[in-house]
Amino acid sequence: MNDREKNLMRLKFNLRSAEWKFAKTMPHIPHYYTVGQKWSDFSEFIWTANAVVRYGVFQKFFKEPRHYFYLDGWRFWVMDRDPNDAAIINREREDIRKPKWSE
Repeated sequence: MNDREKNLMRLKFNLRSAEWKFAKTMPHIPHYYTVGQKWSDFSEFIWTANAVVRYGVFQKFFKEPRHYFYLDGWRFWVMDRDPNDAAIINREREDIRKPKWSE
């Protein structure tokens, strides 16, 4: 197994294992989030945020382009421009909205 495959396995494990909370303040954009400070290993959270950006596809939502990682019918993203500054990782069902592919 090469490094990319190992990293993707680790990313998938972390996203599947995270504790997700519904963002009830934004019912018009139904999504969930996980808080880095609640992870038992914050450095693993930061690694995961970086991996979402690294292995995600670049798409636009509203005017802001982001990297989205897709897994098990979910779309994951980090709001911060620098994933090392991330406090949360978001997720939503893929069929909620359709980001545009960025050029």
